Amino acid sequence: MSVLKRNILFLLVSQGATWLVTIFLLILGPRKLGSDGFGRAQFALAFVGFFNLIGSLGTYQYIVKHIARDPAELGRLVISALRLKMVMGVVLAALALGTGWLLGYDGEVLTLIAIGLVGMMLSLLNEMVLAGLAGLELIAGSAVWQTVQVYVGSILAIVVLLTTKSLYAYLACFSLALAVPLVANFLTLRPHLRHVARRSPVTWRVLIVGGIPMFALAALSLLYSTIDIPIVEAVSGDEVVGWYTLAYRWVLMPIFINTIVATAFLPQMSALAATAPERFCALTNRAIKMVMAITIPGAVGILLISSDLIDLLYGPAYEQSVVLMQLLAPFVPLVALNTVLGTALVASDRHHRYIWVAAAAAVFNPPIAFLAIRLANDRYDGNGAIGAAIVTVLTEIFITVCAMKMRRRGVFDRGTTWFCARCLLAAGAMAAAVFLLRDGGLFVKVGVGAVVYGLASLAVGNVSVAAVKGSLDSVRRAGAGEQLTDVSGPAETAEPMGKS
Repeated sequence: MSVLKRNILFLLVSQGATWLVTIFLLILGPRKLGSDGFGRAQFALAFVGFFNLIGSLGTYQYIVKHIARDPAELGRLVISALRLKMVMGVVLAALALGTGWLLGYDGEVLTLIAIGLVGMMLSLLNEMVLAGLAGLELIAGSAVWQTVQVYVGSILAIVVLLTTKSLYAYLACFSLALAVPLVANFLTLRPHLRHVARRSPVTWRVLIVGGIPMFALAALSLLYSTIDIPIVEAVSGDEVVGWYTLAYRWVLMPIFINTIVATAFLPQMSALAATAPERFCALTNRAIKMVMAITIPGAVGILLISSDLIDLLYGPAYEQSVVLMQLLAPFVPLVALNTVLGTALVASDRHHRYIWVAAAAAVFNPPIAFLAIRLANDRYDGNGAIGAAIVTVLTEIFITVCAMKMRRRGVFDRGTTWFCARCLLAAGAMAAAVFLLRDGGLFVKVGVGAVVYGLASLAVGNVSVAAVKGSLDSVRRAGAGEQLTDVSGPAETAEPMGKS
């Protein structure tokens, strides 16, 4: 099994292993904390997220790209980055608390922010260790430890929800659990650091300057994608934030594939971009097919079962989340496509124009979102999040159009276009089957929909029986501990996903 396939497999298994506990917690949390408490917790995390972004500095992608192209750079890049992030974590934590105090946040919110900042500092350090591992394409082990982290944090949080229901303890569970992958991943990377030839460490200035373009892109993206949460909180209140964040959490479920693909494909994309452009395009098209095969039916499924899902799991208290999920459904395949196209632009050092697109979105999104939220708040009985959801989708459409114009020739070719069209056909068959079962239960609809989509994908040629058997055989060999083949990574030939 190739390195790329092994990494994707472990990332998929990790995601699947965490889904059960994550979904259970997503059901239990809003029930036990209430929409108001759940909204306050999510608001505090969103606030910390802005400072976490500043601390990231865009250095993850910078380090991954340079190590993928020259593994000898591992030691000097990672060690210098860890030192930088230690200092930045402390400075940003103080700045975040000071900002919260100046904005007049009450003691409870400031405490929640402080707890989130502990997790931020651990996350910044772990991100640099992960960058070193990703540059070497040693992603499988880190995926396992991410699973352990999720289970540790989630199980502790469930205990809190079933006993004290303390918001402080609830957030602390997730923050402290981040220490698990940090320690484990560093121990994995440490032997590779020892075997790297000693070189002078990279100066912080090199890391900061090198990461500025990615930092700018990430900062602008975070701004236009999350600024609506504090606006909704200011206009409509904590309860509506709870409805909106709950809808967002469920809508983001199919988008797990984005992170997997971006993480697994970035090292090889970076190595191939300058030396083998045709293989780079083939690899990018393969990534697009993977994300669209999952997110297109995911979006259709959200449209079809959101009402049943919310009614079964949360009851009348969260019925307003249904329309928000349905409005956000088109966001799923759009953001998936943008993730792959953006990763390809970053890997090929062609992301500078893309930054201007994100800047335009960051400039126009907040005022438009504010107006839309105010209008929706007045028109739809205080549910200003309806306006936020609409503007979110419109913004993603704008980003998609621009990213398609900037893509390299050969990316999203005719074969990829037809593949996506066949995904829509298969999803249409799934929708028809679920509609016929409109009076059935949620689990019946989900099961039948998944089976019909799989069979329809076989019928239209997006997957084949041979490909399915090959994938299952790869899983079996990986479970048996088969040695990797094609360990050079970048030398792997990109295989098309299904018929092109």
